[in-house]
Amino acid sequence: MTVPLLALLSAFPPLTTDMILPALPDLAKSWNVSLSLINLNLVFFFVTYGLFLLFYGPISDRYGRRRPLLVGLAVYIVTSLLGAFVSGAPMLIGTRILQAAGAAAGSSISMAMTKDIFVGSERERILAYIAVIMGLAPMLAPIIGGWILLYMSWHWIFLMEAFMGIIAMFGVLHFPETLPEVSETPLSQVINTYGRLLLNPPYMIMVLVMSVSFFPIV
Repeated sequence: MTVPLLALLSAFPPLTTDMILPALPDLAKSWNVSLSLINLNLVFFFVTYGLFLLFYGPISDRYGRRRPLLVGLAVYIVTSLLGAFVSGAPMLIGTRILQAAGAAAGSSISMAMTKDIFVGSERERILAYIAVIMGLAPMLAPIIGGWILLYMSWHWIFLMEAFMGIIAMFGVLHFPETLPEVSETPLSQVINTYGRLLLNPPYMIMVLVMSVSFFPIV
């Protein structure tokens, strides 16, 4: 159960990002907005996801893995359910921002849990399995989204994502805390470290270049 749960948590971001892709042209036409506006949901998803990756790491080191992960999954499930009932581009973008905040918990904390549970060559093997899943997820997600659109409506894409979140939450609820000892590092020190990183020009240039590569060209 451990490896499938970690793989599912790690796959949340690519699955959540790409399952909606086949529906975007239809949403733009249905809501009478440009595809560029609809595509902003991807941009804001990536930005929020990246910011919350920084947030969950220190929080899970200080308060354990389970509690922040359960909070993130709850946010993900609720916002996925809300996503099934959005009626316009602004609502979609807002929902995706909150959804990314929840998805980041799975991705960030699952890596920390892997470090807690496994050591040496076994950790390398598990990380390799997870990497394969994360590589397959963005390829399979649009296909899954397309199948859903073929037989049902785009609303069911969000409902499917909520169902994934419920499965993950059920698994986490039956999983023990993996952090052997909480960190005593003050959050202020962590914030100061992030501040120095954000003031590092080479790092910020690299981040901006990578971020621009995700922007929609439509």
